[in-house]
Amino acid sequence: MMDIETRRLYAAASIALRYPERDLLQAIEGIESELDNFNPQIKEVLWDLITYFSAKSLMDIQMEYVKTFDRKQRGCLYLSYYLNGDTRKRGMALLDFKGTFASEGWAATPDELDDFLPTLIEFIAVTGSPAGLNLLIEHKAGIALLSIALRDMKSPYAPIVKLLLETIPGDKDHLTLKLIETGPPTEMVGLNPYSGEKSEMSSVGAPC
Repeated sequence: MMDIETRRLYAAASIALRYPERDLLQAIEGIESELDNFNPQIKEVLWDLITYFSAKSLMDIQMEYVKTFDRKQRGCLYLSYYLNGDTRKRGMALLDFKGTFASEGWAATPDELDDFLPTLIEFIAVTGSPAGLNLLIEHKAGIALLSIALRDMKSPYAPIVKLLLETIPGDKDHLTLKLIETGPPTEMVGLNPYSGEKSEMSSVGAPC
């Protein structure tokens, strides 16, 4: 069973990794009141994020988010992309997420795909679902690739994703290395509805 500190971390990370609307920034500031509930390592990472969000304008933070997550495939927050690319298998993977959420009476927001990382970790934080954790384990290699990409970009989001990665059980190093070497599958079929252009400041991340 997942400990309460990890679930609190997932809740905080689910806020921090969403597109930064004004209400999300207010929620992030509210995390400050919970900092004493975390160990020093997590507390430092969350404090650095709070400082980052507090030091910049909302527009600057939004632009940085889009540059980091919405315009780079290596910064993709949609987990099924890493293992399935834009192939037929990705549609089935998305159904796995939807079914897992439905089993707990949960649903992703209408403007996001079900494999959006912040949605999954929020789901786990709220429900403690073992099936949700299993999905996270299944997609650990993709999260590892995301963590590497954010580290290489020197992104302010890198430490929180690294912390998330460290909480996920299982060894997916071989799969991570394969993804680094070959990238996701490239069969371009199956998800045509997700291939449209999006505006530069859209709050809906590209599905990579």
